[in-house]
Amino acid sequence: MSTGGIADAVRQGPGAADAAAIVNNGRVWTFQALLDAAEALAERLTGPGVPHRRPVNAELSDPVATAMATLGCDLAGLPIVHRDPAMPQSAPGAVTLHDGRARTPGADERRLADTGLWLRWDERGSDDAPGMAGLPGRSQIFLTSGSTGTPTGVVTTATAVLLSARRIARFLGYGPDTPVLTCAPVFHGYGFSTGLLAPLLRGAPVWFCSPRSVPSQLDRAARHHGAHTMVALPSHYNLIAGLPEDAAPSPGDTKGLAGLRGCVSGGAPLPPGAAARLLRRYSFTLYNGYGSSEAGIIAFKPVTGEDDPGDVGVPLPGISVRIDTAAETGDPAPDGEGRGGTTGELLLSSDGMAAGRMEPGGMRPLDLDDGWYRTGDLASIDPSSGAIRLLGRVDTMINVAGEKVGPAEVERVLAAHPGVLDVQVLPAPDRVRGQVPVARVVLRDAAAEGSLIAWCRERLAPHQVPARIERVAAIPRSATGKPLRGRVPS
Repeated sequence: MSTGGIADAVRQGPGAADAAAIVNNGRVWTFQALLDAAEALAERLTGPGVPHRRPVNAELSDPVATAMATLGCDLAGLPIVHRDPAMPQSAPGAVTLHDGRARTPGADERRLADTGLWLRWDERGSDDAPGMAGLPGRSQIFLTSGSTGTPTGVVTTATAVLLSARRIARFLGYGPDTPVLTCAPVFHGYGFSTGLLAPLLRGAPVWFCSPRSVPSQLDRAARHHGAHTMVALPSHYNLIAGLPEDAAPSPGDTKGLAGLRGCVSGGAPLPPGAAARLLRRYSFTLYNGYGSSEAGIIAFKPVTGEDDPGDVGVPLPGISVRIDTAAETGDPAPDGEGRGGTTGELLLSSDGMAAGRMEPGGMRPLDLDDGWYRTGDLASIDPSSGAIRLLGRVDTMINVAGEKVGPAEVERVLAAHPGVLDVQVLPAPDRVRGQVPVARVVLRDAAAEGSLIAWCRERLAPHQVPARIERVAAIPRSATGKPLRGRVPS
């Protein structure tokens, strides 16, 4: 079996063999028990009959199973694809692990008694099954839907995954005496690196809660576990921020959510106003994480509730950023000059960068521009502090008769309206101007709808004002809360 990878890094970390590594559903897994289960899984995956020329698809809802599968595939030298268990089943011919929670095991599946997992594959193979060509052994592959909902497998080597997770652990101060409460899904890169692997590498015990947990459940878990840090989604913080004032912790309470030292939000932007409401009630430090599947976590910004919109903070050590001014910048920063620095497309370089993207035949190397990765984000960099300020996406700019409109700028203005709960701005075709912005809004009060256009006219340039407002029940979002772009009817 392979050595020197993720499993060895966990084994050699500060977590004692008999210390708690993971607590889930009332069961405590020690570091030794987790590694023993991983070794048993590795033996099964490299045993007779199992195809060895394909990566392993992990369709797991249990975070302990994800940890076990990650370490087991690492020991077996196999790439692992982390898939949302709610997605359709893997293509025929794929080697798949699942935990029997998201679907009923089929008659052709084998239960691995030593691990509690189910193993499935088609012995006849399939032309559609992704192959190993170009895939680094022990690589971690996360499916990113971006903003379209179409999954793409981003391939990161074990070395890069470890570098990124260790960087996160150092910044957040993880250690054996800093228990972590995680309720972000670990099939996604943010939850995996920040809420699972980084704690394991530093010996920090992890207590898992369902991503569907409500504030009372999170408070009980944090209280029982004595959690130091919570890794959660923006939706969790929005629910906590929306609690009535009489639900605030009593003076002197140092348990539960009130006892947290740090909270991390990632996967999508924090809802407008949520940070300010949280920080009036709690004393923890709230970090907004900015990153991508290709680069991992790029920056953690301690938020104040009065932050400059789009400010995501200073890049973590080991990550370099620069601006390409050739990108079209549109309204947020006319003539290429943004508040605090030159505006253009954000490029970055990192030792934790992904190796490429997975395709049916194997891996296509990541496209780099002289060693720099194009993020697709429009941004400026403060020349004095090095802080990154995001202004939107290059590919979402709306061309209104030659004038570029950044949806993020319009969304920020609409989100500041007291009657708006959520908002998304998209392009719609226009016979005269080519494109126009259209806003979809979720409202607190239906009466607010009639005032939104006037609100925008007072705060935006004429070509930035939405051509119309569409009231919707909810904005479509990914599993981590990122808005998904859909076509606006003409």
